[in-house]
Amino acid sequence: MASKYAKNVVGIDISPRQISLAEREEEKKPAQNIKYYTLDPYFPSFKNEINNLNIESADIVIGFFLLDHARSEEELRFVIDNCKYLLKKDGIFIGMVDNLEINIPSQSKYGVMISSDDDEPLNE
Repeated sequence: MASKYAKNVVGIDISPRQISLAEREEEKKPAQNIKYYTLDPYFPSFKNEINNLNIESADIVIGFFLLDHARSEEELRFVIDNCKYLLKKDGIFIGMVDNLEINIPSQSKYGVMISSDDDEPLNE
């Protein structure tokens, strides 16, 4: 079982360091059985890499810290197309765009912290 709510879970990140951190967390709870891959959805061969790794189409794709890295509308459309490629026909894409006010703490596990303007939890 990959998780409490999903049969299969795949984690994709451009950063080998982030993948390494995720794999270390996975080792603490090996029953999760999540598969991790270092891939870049902005790279032209992304779809080929997905095919070569036999990554199945997903019901849900979550793109945190992804869309706002596009430097042009064309590049944004390209990465959205790659996210769509990962989805089943009726799948759902959930994206999050970073808060423009990002603080980089000296002892952060993941490298950045994001806060809202009023520092209230964003759980509505």
